[in-house]
Order: sequence, then C-alpha cells, then structure tokens
Amino acid sequence: MANKKKQGRTRSSNGRGLNWGGPKKKASRWEPLAIVALMLAGVGYFIWSWSTDQKLEETLLALAAEGEPLLEERLERHRDNGRRHLGLGEIFQYGDRYPTSGPHSSIWTRTGVHDSPQPSINLVHALEHGNIVIYIDQPAADVRKTIEEWAGLYTGQWDGIVVTADPGLGEGMVLSAWRHRIQLERFEPEIVAAFIDRFRGRGPEQAVR
Repeated sequence: MANKKKQGRTRSSNGRGLNWGGPKKKASRWEPLAIVALMLAGVGYFIWSWSTDQKLEETLLALAAEGEPLLEERLERHRDNGRRHLGLGEIFQYGDRYPTSGPHSSIWTRTGVHDSPQPSINLVHALEHGNIVIYIDQPAADVRKTIEEWAGLYTGQWDGIVVTADPGLGEGMVLSAWRHRIQLERFEPEIVAAFIDRFRGRGPEQAVR
C-alpha cells in the first residue's frame, strides 16, 4: 500500500503550488490579434454611426432652412391650457384629437417610435418637456424610414422626438409641440424639418435650446 501512487491532485516538488488537472494551456498567439481586431471594429462602427448621424442632421437642418417660410404660413398657434398634473386615476378629456397643452399625466411618453397609439395625457407631458410628437398612420415606406431616422437622432428626455401611431391619418401626419401644431395631408420634408428644428427642446418645463 505504501508504494501505491496517489491519484488526483499532486503537489510540486518544492511543496508550493498545486496542479489540479494537468499542464496549463498555452495562450494562442492569435488571441491578442483577435482582441485588437474587435476593438478596431468597435471603434470603426462608432465612427461610422457618428458620421451617418452627422449627415442625417445636416440634411435635416438644410431642409429646415428651406421650410421655415412655408412653416410660418401654415403653423397653428394654440392658447395655453395649463400644465397641471392629474391625480392618480384621474382622467381628462381635451376636446381635441391632437392637444398641445393642458392637464396631463405625471408619466410622459418616452421618445422613439411607438407602433400603437399613445394616451394623450402622456403625450402632452412629453410636449411639456420640449419633445416633438409626430402622429403617423400609413406613410410610404421611404417616408416612414426618414421619420424613424430623424427620431433616432433626437432621443433626449427634454429635446427628443416621439412618433406615435394614429389610425385614420393614412399618408397624412400631424406634428405637435407645446402650444403649436401643423397638420399635413402628406409628408413635406422641408416643413417637417422646420417644425422639428424650431420647437424641439423648447418646452415650458426645462428648455434646453
């Protein structure tokens, strides 16, 4: 029995360190290169994304400059109906399909694209923050793509864009900001861009532009 070999863990000859399962694997010489490649890919994607967004914004601002005179001719201005926060469970009827102010929920609609209709009491709070709300129904594919790209440019809580479904508009759209609105029978990029640029980030609660 004394000569029987012990199996399992073994102690090194100097009494320090344990070998728990054979020799260590030697690191592949390709591993550092793979890590560097991944890092470069990440940096490349960031630069590409930033460049794409910059071009999108430049296009939007150029269109806005063209559309400013047209916007002024067709812009609706509405009175201030207040900013009271509704109590828990309290409901409110605006008497307007596209309200631009008034009592509203303490919860606001988040920026981004919403494929289902959003409650007006939440949308009005988003307007108070300085967000733009765009109501759409069934725009052409290229129009929807443009609207979604523009919404992706501005996602801040105080200066973003909310896109919400509104069945019945067809190819038309409505844009609202705090106390301002414009209704379009079809997408007019210059006017849409001008509306976004003029009112985004200029809500009564915390103007950031």
